Amino acid sequence: MNTPVIINALQVRLNTQTKLYCTCSAKEGSTDTCPRCQGRPGAIPVLNKAAVEAVLEAGIYFGSAIQKQAAFEKAILPQNSPKAYCLTQKSQPFCVGGAIQAHRQQIPIGSICLQESIGLDGCGLPLMILRLAQGIDQTQIPTVAAALHKLGALYGEVTPLQTSDDEVLLPETDILPVTVSAQEISKFKS
Repeated sequence: MNTPVIINALQVRLNTQTKLYCTCSAKEGSTDTCPRCQGRPGAIPVLNKAAVEAVLEAGIYFGSAIQKQAAFEKAILPQNSPKAYCLTQKSQPFCVGGAIQAHRQQIPIGSICLQESIGLDGCGLPLMILRLAQGIDQTQIPTVAAALHKLGALYGEVTPLQTSDDEVLLPETDILPVTVSAQEISKFKS
């Protein structure tokens, strides 16, 4: 008998034309880079407006409360990652609450936030993270994906993320199958 895998968060690839914090191409296979997407010192990031609008649109669609103030925080990554850090929204997301309507059931949402991808195959790409208020079975992921795709083509592949409450969500890649706890991040100064 197979034990169902409980999913606490979902990662949604946002199909925008540019990366999350710069104007480099976000098309699959693009090798465009700049000091911003490489995280070089002194390079000031420019937030992708289409990615922010996509997260807010999803929040409105799912009945989330749109926050008046949201913030990004720096998550320090292992040395083998293409960038030394990842910007994420752990404590101040764009959207809080709401629910995904799926086949006569509601899947409660804890928060919806924006985060950049960190893998070698797509560093800096915009990701929407759906933190669920209660875990779902892996078989419900296609239902959630179908609900998102009703919003439009901007919402791409939906994949699970497994975390505990005190961890920053980092997408699992073949080079970085780890998460960083909030306690570890608080040791570093920006």
